Amino acid sequence: MRVKRLVFYFFLITSIVFGGEGLKVGYPLNLTDMYFYKDLESIAYKGIYSDLLKDFNKDGKYDFEYQGGNETGDLVLRVTQTEENGNYNYIVTPFSYRAVMLVNMDSMFTKVDDLYGLTVGYIKNQRGIEAIEGRNKGVEFYKTSFENENQAILALKNKKVDAIVLKDWNESNPLEKNFRVISTVLTKEQIGVNKTKVDLYESLKKYFETLNDTTLNEIVDKNRIAFYTYLLKDTPDYSFIKEKYKSLKISLPKDKYYLPIYYEENGIYKGLLFNILDDIEKIVGIPFEVIDDREKADIRGLYISKETDANLVATKPYYKTDIAVASTKKSYLMTEISDLDNSKVIVVENQTVGKYVEDRTEGVTLVTAPTIQEGVNKLIAGEGEYIVSYSNPLRGVILNTFVDKKVGIIGRINEKFGISMGVKADDEALFNIINTILNSYSVEETTLETNRTAQVIIKTDYSMAAKIGIPLAIIALILAIALRKAVINKRKAEKIGNTLLETMVKVNQLKQTESGLHAKRISLHAEVLGEKLGLSKNLIDGMKQYAIIHDIGKVIVPADILNKSGKLTPEEFEVMKKHSEFGYEIIKELELGKIAENVARYHHEKWNGKGYPLGLKGEEIPLEGRVIGILDVYDSMRENKVYKKGLSHQEAIEIIKNESGVSFDPKIVKVFLENEKLFEDIYNKTSGKIDLVEEYYRIMK
Repeated sequence: MRVKRLVFYFFLITSIVFGGEGLKVGYPLNLTDMYFYKDLESIAYKGIYSDLLKDFNKDGKYDFEYQGGNETGDLVLRVTQTEENGNYNYIVTPFSYRAVMLVNMDSMFTKVDDLYGLTVGYIKNQRGIEAIEGRNKGVEFYKTSFENENQAILALKNKKVDAIVLKDWNESNPLEKNFRVISTVLTKEQIGVNKTKVDLYESLKKYFETLNDTTLNEIVDKNRIAFYTYLLKDTPDYSFIKEKYKSLKISLPKDKYYLPIYYEENGIYKGLLFNILDDIEKIVGIPFEVIDDREKADIRGLYISKETDANLVATKPYYKTDIAVASTKKSYLMTEISDLDNSKVIVVENQTVGKYVEDRTEGVTLVTAPTIQEGVNKLIAGEGEYIVSYSNPLRGVILNTFVDKKVGIIGRINEKFGISMGVKADDEALFNIINTILNSYSVEETTLETNRTAQVIIKTDYSMAAKIGIPLAIIALILAIALRKAVINKRKAEKIGNTLLETMVKVNQLKQTESGLHAKRISLHAEVLGEKLGLSKNLIDGMKQYAIIHDIGKVIVPADILNKSGKLTPEEFEVMKKHSEFGYEIIKELELGKIAENVARYHHEKWNGKGYPLGLKGEEIPLEGRVIGILDVYDSMRENKVYKKGLSHQEAIEIIKNESGVSFDPKIVKVFLENEKLFEDIYNKTSGKIDLVEEYYRIMK
């Protein structure tokens, strides 16, 4: 007994002397997901937030005491309505969710107010309903909860409820044709820190601001697997499929490259789909086996949400795509699908694209091919005038088989198709398991996860982790360096080239700001102005080519700054200004030469020395920077932007006159004004849809 007492007192004294400062951590009750939950087996608090706080508290300075429902603790996790408590300072976390209210397609409801006093369904233990209520104060619903999303959807379909609220519902969901979205609320989770804990607030805020992306992704991956293993292992569905399957057979299209969904390398499949399947395999404990016979497969790896197959049920989408049209006539730009009327169009067997084209065109002859690769081969052989398929896979085949000098994308049809997994309709247990796990994925944002860069593939963001915004600067720089080193090796070029392209595609899709026509016009302007200035052919050709990538550095500028409708704050403008230096760094690593470097770095310098990034003055500014600078300003003034209406040619000319000797080299202004009609003609006559991503790739490779 004496020994036991001594041990007890030793640990008691040790905890008093060496223990950390006790902190009460409040969290919402009845909210259980991989971000935070209590493991009832070990009676331990687990999840992403728990691991982040452990990582923050490596030195053991604090002892966290978790208290469910306590909104007056020293820390409060998962806060959304920050205005309700003025006793706290708030730290924005990397995690967001999107609450979506759905009604039946034939419903008369058009806004949340219409549902006052009516029945709204929501998912038990899932955040979403509170976000809708928070943004629509005063609108009271009769609320009814459901165990899962499938039950809620069925209740809405059978009109047992008037609306339902789901979290992270995607517009490309397979059931989109049955329902209509009437409200969407994007909410970013925050951590509240009691205002009395000043040091804690400052150190925790700094931790989140400097959180390493690799660390975050590792924590997210680890907790997804741990949580869904814990959640599912005692369910009947889990036990059933564990007993029924020794392996899960999955079928794929016959193409070797179906980027970024999958690609095959040395007999091993990699890519987005297989990253997800790898996680599912770890959770369920059943290996996947790729087979050729899709009729014998348990799961079809790619199942387009608009397809109908009585033998399959579509899961939630894990990716979305649109349609692209490619042709050997690369000078021709397609703007409407009706442009395909009365032509011979190649489509891939078992893709819904053929039916889509057939329903929306007249006089079209469809030529089928077993794969995208075979379809491209038929196009080159003259067996069709166009090939139509899903955008990224089609582009991937063209680039990875090095036929981009013969075949080019000439247009895209902006209809979104959700790519899901197709599960056998008679196996509800398997469907429920996979669909439950897919709830932790979002197709809205993309990121290159730093812990999986060896796979060299763009991957869907895990539950909004991309909201932290892995610096696109780092991505682009790494890819630029890798691409330069890869040109001597075809196999590396296949992988790295596609990764660079996919990154640019996602940057382009995410920001939706940079006009391909703007870049193309500056290229044409540069050729004309260079000739009128009597510059060397080498300089003119260089400016013409590299003017297209003069703003490549804007990949580092956050979308909310590029898209801002009002004037930028001084802080936002400082971020914007960084694009010149970063564009220069990318181009320098690619070794594109001095002309390209100078175009990217110096096109925002001013004659009077008040430009950026270096504040050069007069002829200190390289000539190509001075030339592109005036052309960029002219074309930007003419173009309609999200934050302003474009000016007329004459209005832009007056501004350039006034800026002679201020922003612009007077000698260049004089020649520009003498030939102003030429630039007006270029602006007015340059039309069609230019794919800026493909132009970037063409120059860089």
